Amino acid sequence: MAEKGRFVTFDPGQDIFFYSREQVERILARTRILFANRHEVEYLEKLLETGKDELIRQIETVVVTMDAEGSMLYRGGREHRIPVVPVKPVDPTGAGDAYRAGFLAACHRGYTPLTACRVGAVTASFAVEKAGCQTNLPDWSRMVARYWSHFGDLPEPEGTA
Repeated sequence: MAEKGRFVTFDPGQDIFFYSREQVERILARTRILFANRHEVEYLEKLLETGKDELIRQIETVVVTMDAEGSMLYRGGREHRIPVVPVKPVDPTGAGDAYRAGFLAACHRGYTPLTACRVGAVTASFAVEKAGCQTNLPDWSRMVARYWSHFGDLPEPEGTA
């Protein structure tokens, strides 16, 4: 699919152990956004026999989630730390998927990748508050209200994706 897609995002997820080095190299060569948690990044480094910096340089946008430590955005030679949105966690199931959904929804609306990461963090905060991965997902207005309480005003979009 990566070879046929016009805009490729890659989240290796739990399937990461089933990919060969050659498959990962072919996928990453077409990937514009890599979403991975810290453990997946470590595995990719070992599989590809490379360091994190080299892995990040290969891809336009890299988002690394780090559980309660937030996430990192790597883009254009810069790195940005995005804090978690503090809530009382009940179930972490689906937090990464919710983060990605929020990120991609924000990108589709024309927000910058940094703002999209913040939207992702806000969206993930809803997912972890309730048991079940899709039992507490917000609509855009609920997300905006929580975004404001944690990050301040949501900036204007820069364009549409």
